[in-house]
Amino acid sequence: KLLTDSLNVKVPDAVFEQLFRKADKSQEGLLSPEEFVGFFHLLTQRKDLYEIMKQYTKNGRSYSIENIHMNVDELLSFLRIVQNQKLTINVKTHDDRDRIICESIEKPEQAQELIDKFELGKEFRQKGQLSLDVCIFFINRELASDIQLCNERLNNNQLLILGFRNMLLSSNFDIVKPSYARHIYQNMTRPLCDYYINTSHNTYLFYGQLSGESNPEAYNQALLAGCRAVELDCYDGSDGKPIVTHGYTFVKPCSFESIIRYMKPNLFKTSPYPVILNLENHCSLEQQKEMGRILEDILGDQLLKEPLTHANPRYLPSPEDLKYKVIVRV
Repeated sequence: KLLTDSLNVKVPDAVFEQLFRKADKSQEGLLSPEEFVGFFHLLTQRKDLYEIMKQYTKNGRSYSIENIHMNVDELLSFLRIVQNQKLTINVKTHDDRDRIICESIEKPEQAQELIDKFELGKEFRQKGQLSLDVCIFFINRELASDIQLCNERLNNNQLLILGFRNMLLSSNFDIVKPSYARHIYQNMTRPLCDYYINTSHNTYLFYGQLSGESNPEAYNQALLAGCRAVELDCYDGSDGKPIVTHGYTFVKPCSFESIIRYMKPNLFKTSPYPVILNLENHCSLEQQKEMGRILEDILGDQLLKEPLTHANPRYLPSPEDLKYKVIVRV
């Protein structure tokens, strides 16, 4: 259950247990590697893709979700008519730089290349024990529990639903332009108020609103998920050091200093643009001074303490001006 939670596969406990029993062919209460792969597929079945494949596959309604498949011609028709799909290809320019070009899918050979790339692997190595590495190996290779069927479909140039899912979720089929996904294409020189900012509310809460604890790890998770503004509800600590907690609840507090120290290494891992610390301040004057000292000592030059000298005072500075800076907002 912990493993599936870490893979972001969240289902009610009753459904989880029902699918587990279905996958446990040996009825031992444990899953072999092959059984785990089958269990994972039960958890992650995409019935919406099954409905799509039924529409664009000859006699599709006669196939179950486990064995429905597209041949080359059916896949080519789907890509051209439904998706209006183009392949993204990396090529080298004359000066040895990478360049991305888009090529329309017009030939059966191109559809065959997609089948070869995304359909299930032919090799299967049987393991005697279940480890995280083995699970990840099986999942990444998109192996199904019926390996013989998978090999048969691959040899016959057919695409099963797992390969179809793998194809649609690949970068080649991303709705975002490849150049947009890899590079910042927007104008980042406008005033800061002209942008939407990815913001986390009550960032410190690791569990619920009324109980649990304030946890520094919650800030790392928010920053690594792309947040550029996080919130700290600050109160006086009994030892003279400010704390972060959800006021007037049973949430266990955490020291303000530990949060700032803990988040510093991850401030700019996902983006060079500024991080905003939204401080909800409930502290006394003395502990506010302590907060300032902590911020200066830990963040150093990253902390924005004065107006930028080269910025127009009539406007807020831009994200470009504020690269690698931390802004405190109270």
